[in-house]
Amino acid sequence: MIQIKKVGIDFSRTINEYPKTFSLLTQIFKKIGYEIYIIGGCSEVVEHKIELVKTFCKEHNILYDVIDIHHHDVHSHRDKYKGKYCKANNIDVMLDDDDKPKGYLEDIERHSPDTIRIVVK
Repeated sequence: MIQIKKVGIDFSRTINEYPKTFSLLTQIFKKIGYEIYIIGGCSEVVEHKIELVKTFCKEHNILYDVIDIHHHDVHSHRDKYKGKYCKANNIDVMLDDDDKPKGYLEDIERHSPDTIRIVVK
């Protein structure tokens, strides 16, 4: 059985900061057979944020298979859903800007240790 490889990419301060880079990267990932998950959070209406992300990706030729935006309370946005999300969805590689102590990449290491974590700065 062939296992599909999956890459997760954060949107805020990652894709939206480097759209040309992620246009190229997502094309490369698709060419080599990866599914692309755009994973993020917002304190606003999730459906609205998803539409904004879709529009941004279309305008910048950024490819994706899944956009998954999680709602969080603005005062407790460090609810650390990305580690559990990566584990549950078998994400092989995760690109994110948050490498602070107790940040998302640390959470991914804790909950999904097989996921390769790449810091985007």
